[in-house]
Amino acid sequence: NEALRRVIMPIMMEEQALVKKDEDSPSTLIEYTVTKPGWAFQSDLVDNSHSSSVSFVPLENSSGCKMIWNVEFDTIRFRGLYQAVTEFTIGTASRTVVESLSTPRLLTVQSTFNSTSLSSPIEARKEWLEFVWARGGGLPLPPGFLRGEVLEEGGGSAKRSIVRVPPLIVETILSTDSTEDSTELMYEVENPGWLTFPFLLHTHLARVRFSRASNDGGGDWEGGDGSVDIKWEMEVRPFPIFAPLVEKLLEMAITTIVRNLVVHFADPGATVEIRPARGNENLAGGIDSFGSVPNDTWLGGVLDAHLRDDRSTVEQTLSLVQPWLWGRTGNGDEDDDVMFGWSNRGMPL
Repeated sequence: NEALRRVIMPIMMEEQALVKKDEDSPSTLIEYTVTKPGWAFQSDLVDNSHSSSVSFVPLENSSGCKMIWNVEFDTIRFRGLYQAVTEFTIGTASRTVVESLSTPRLLTVQSTFNSTSLSSPIEARKEWLEFVWARGGGLPLPPGFLRGEVLEEGGGSAKRSIVRVPPLIVETILSTDSTEDSTELMYEVENPGWLTFPFLLHTHLARVRFSRASNDGGGDWEGGDGSVDIKWEMEVRPFPIFAPLVEKLLEMAITTIVRNLVVHFADPGATVEIRPARGNENLAGGIDSFGSVPNDTWLGGVLDAHLRDDRSTVEQTLSLVQPWLWGRTGNGDEDDDVMFGWSNRGMPL
């Protein structure tokens, strides 16, 4: 049995719970009570009248269980109002539990890195930790705030956790593992919920695996001529009403990062010049370039695609209202350098 306490902000209500597990019974019981009603309810809640229990009873011939949530209390006034509020809050919490245990959605992104500088999958993981984890992977967002101990597997910058603002996402490396021909890491979002808007999730778990490429042909790793496959899996349970938006945002973010990584390994340190729009060179006072940006970023991809774009002026103008097609994009099939797709299942072991 384990006693738990919490304070509900901002109403300052204090609750104490006791988790009970009988070794002779497959069921689990949580009993809790309000010990201090807080400023919002102290004049209405009858002292010592609140008691609640949540039981989890296994279902016969099934791997699931039934949750039974009982709440009892007495009030001096506004009984109907408090009953309605309780039904709403307990009902919402119950649906959250069910959604958090539902079959997750799995995003799988795969690609191959070709680089003369790669000496092993471990080297690829090291670069991932520095380029993606510590520096943001080239997305058009501010770099996150690193915290915790420095990871030995990284290049000196990556730390155990990172806070990304915006939104307010806290991600933490859970584990790393290596074999002779592959290496991986696992990480999670520590604070899924409303604070991470628009990435509204109940749960999040991800694994990034690097392995000797299937098309490597047995090249000598010591010579730095090997290729590395990346398989990035992300298991999430988004808020159902926001699931289409959340999944599209996650897909766009991860595939953009992987496309940036392909460029990062293939052409380290490459830049793209910022040039005047074609046909408007005279308006720029004869200036050929306004500077450059790294090619392994989202903006670098947009500029690089623009410089290579040979479509008509009308087609290019129409693409201005389709930002999801800017830069390095693809449909994720076998003809794409970056393959991706969603499925209804958990992350395979």
